[in-house]
Amino acid sequence: MGKEAGLMLLGDEHHTQQSPDGRPVVGWKEGSQGEGSLFNKNGWAMLRTVVWKMVDGAKRALYDQITIVENPGVYVVCRLVRPEGTQFALVLQTRMVGDRLQPHGNSEYVATLNVGELWSNLVRSLGRDRWEVPAGLLKEPAHVEVEEAVLSTARAQVKTEAGYRVSNLRLIGRGNANPVFFAHSQWIVLADIEEEVDAKPDARHIIAGRRLFTESEISRLIRDGELDDLRTIACLALCGAQIDITGTKQS
Repeated sequence: MGKEAGLMLLGDEHHTQQSPDGRPVVGWKEGSQGEGSLFNKNGWAMLRTVVWKMVDGAKRALYDQITIVENPGVYVVCRLVRPEGTQFALVLQTRMVGDRLQPHGNSEYVATLNVGELWSNLVRSLGRDRWEVPAGLLKEPAHVEVEEAVLSTARAQVKTEAGYRVSNLRLIGRGNANPVFFAHSQWIVLADIEEEVDAKPDARHIIAGRRLFTESEISRLIRDGELDDLRTIACLALCGAQIDITGTKQS
């Protein structure tokens, strides 16, 4: 059976196409400032920037990189506390990730893909199901206080993605997915599950499943490579999940 979802390189034909829900396929447009910058009205921007530092009293450029900017967002750890133990809700998202084309590639891996014009091969190979905590960007209008908007978005994301009504939501802190490239940190919220409801994810989400996991099951997912999202792992740990990955990888 073939893959249910995947990735392809952007082509001219995509600029006039619409997704099944009627929205344009191409949402990234040229940014208002900076060479090569891109902007997406749904809450993202990618800027081409240059890192500098002071050398002998003068500002000197060091190297260029991308800087990714996002709207405020939230990761939600929702748990069901029972006398026999605590379970945590995870969502099985289809993400455009995969193994390297050259598993033992060294520091020349990316250069080899570029010289060999292997980007299409790489893109076609991507697409794996990965367990994650529910997450999303804020939906509330700008006049709403940030903390109020964070909790409101957290409640909505859990309902639409994971199919649970939650209560007792509280802010745990903030975390940055990758400070090398991401300009801002995002909020982390802990919530208690009250009841199961109908999940109604956005039409563009590719969700393959959702369920509750014990701490030992989460540890096994990490050991077996089914949960490798560092954001999720860090959020679970910060919210008190006892994760043990010292055991032997299970087949």
